[in-house]
Amino acid sequence: MHTLVISFLHLYFSLIYFCRDLSFNNLTGPIPSSLINLVYLSHLFLGNNSLSGTLPSQKSPTLLNIDLSYNELSGIFPSWVTPNSQWNLVGNNFIFDSSNISVLPGLNCLQKNFPCNRDYPLYANFSIKCGGKDMRSSEGVMFEADNSTLGPASYYLVNSDKWAVSNVGLFADRSHVAYIETTFAQIDNTLNSEFFQTSRLSPGSLRYYGLGLQNGFYTVNLYFAETRFDDRSSLTWQSLGRRVFDIYIQVSNKICQD
Repeated sequence: MHTLVISFLHLYFSLIYFCRDLSFNNLTGPIPSSLINLVYLSHLFLGNNSLSGTLPSQKSPTLLNIDLSYNELSGIFPSWVTPNSQWNLVGNNFIFDSSNISVLPGLNCLQKNFPCNRDYPLYANFSIKCGGKDMRSSEGVMFEADNSTLGPASYYLVNSDKWAVSNVGLFADRSHVAYIETTFAQIDNTLNSEFFQTSRLSPGSLRYYGLGLQNGFYTVNLYFAETRFDDRSSLTWQSLGRRVFDIYIQVSNKICQD
């Protein structure tokens, strides 16, 4: 196990650049104030560690995006945590009351105890149109819109509190990315081609949460289509790309790898 202090000392000189990703590094302990006050650092990713304690009281004005999701952080927010900020603080143990619950709306529902939608009536299904507007499938299933603006470290909770989405990751080779892909190509082998004309993009981690589902066994349907790379049979440079990603359900259950 590394501690954040030890890792910070070793990485100090490389961290002065605009972006650093220290996620999934088994980091423990509090966040050093010197880390989030580094000059010229604009994006910092510290998710999926075991960081604890409260958030530092100050941060560098150049730091625009912070991912601290899935740690053991707690306490209340310092003054630099403001509405419409690009901070992903999902999966922690922050305290919410009347003074701060409106600062980052919906974040209280996405802490480790997932306190929202625990009362009856519970529900047993939901469908999401990733990256697009409300749409009904040819089978009559209504897919709810998922076209909110996400960024390198962000989340969104729908008004019903039934589900949420969380995104982490920075496209290093792009600017002004909407994290949504749009295509007008016809998708073969489906009756719902328009469903695949919009989709979510994520260079890191994209998570969806069902809040308040009844206990029981569920069937999860995931729909994929390649809208970026040409078919490999075309033998062009555009057909050389390959999607490599893992799929987890209930955090620890990996159902698909690579």
